[in-house]
Amino acid sequence: MFLFSSLRLAVIFVGAAVGHNERHSGNGYNFPPGPDRFGIGYGGILPVVPQTLAPNEKKPLTELDEVYKQMEDIADQIKAHTEEVDALGARLSIEEKRAKELKLGQFLAMAEVDQLQNEALDELEEELTELEADAESLHVHLGELNTLNTGNTERQQQTELLRTQAQVVDLSQSRDVNRLHSTVLGLKDKLLQVQDNELETVSHSVEQTATTLHSIKDSQSRRMCEVGRVTLTPQTPRVEYHYQTDFRDVPQVTWGLCGFLFDLNSGDVSGKDPPGNSYILRGPGALGVHVQAYSTRTSVVLRAFEGSFGAISGLSTDVCFRACSKGPGIAPVKH
Repeated sequence: MFLFSSLRLAVIFVGAAVGHNERHSGNGYNFPPGPDRFGIGYGGILPVVPQTLAPNEKKPLTELDEVYKQMEDIADQIKAHTEEVDALGARLSIEEKRAKELKLGQFLAMAEVDQLQNEALDELEEELTELEADAESLHVHLGELNTLNTGNTERQQQTELLRTQAQVVDLSQSRDVNRLHSTVLGLKDKLLQVQDNELETVSHSVEQTATTLHSIKDSQSRRMCEVGRVTLTPQTPRVEYHYQTDFRDVPQVTWGLCGFLFDLNSGDVSGKDPPGNSYILRGPGALGVHVQAYSTRTSVVLRAFEGSFGAISGLSTDVCFRACSKGPGIAPVKH
């Protein structure tokens, strides 16, 4: 806008200058306004004497011609500036159109934003309504909570009173516990002393008992005995019995007959009796058997010697024995 105003002022100035010079011209010569060179004053006109020029001589330029020339230059500049102004006007028209389109687009965008903001405001109003309802409910709950706090304050005061009473009781109980602890420590020391004495007494008793047990064990070791029974027949007159007891030395063995089987009317074993007379007594007879025992540290050997005669013969003989670790050797039983 400032450029357009400047251009308009330049055009008006040029037009006024041209009109003024035309009014003060004469005989082909124009004089600029204002005091002239002759000192006549504004608008003074003097008679001009025509001058003739040579054929090849150029007409000299006057100040007015220079002014016209400058005005033509200014007019050309004004024309160029006018063309630039027209171009700028066209560009401004395009820019105005773009600005209108931009304003329209911005208006639509702003309208859409306004629509979204209105919807958001509606949602906020709904949420504010809900918040007001929640706040009202919270206010009611706060009233109830204040009521509960009042009751809790009373209970806390009662609790504090009870705690104070409990502290008094605890202090008294602490003194009792300390006295009881001292008493218990004294009794514990006495009990430990009594137990030490009893343990010392028991230790002596245990030592005596252990000594007695060792003596008994040694005596039993020396007096270990084992009994057994074997059966001797004419087919197996010799039997070896292995001890189950681990004797240190050769044990002393005592044995005797504890059972026997015999056969009567056995007849003549030579086969001289007539047939059918096998059970006829041929004369007096007797049952007899002699047993010997030989002992080692691990076993005893028993052997039977048949001593029957006449119509009696032995079938089996049971021998019972006892082996003891007291004294060496063997001692047969007298019959």
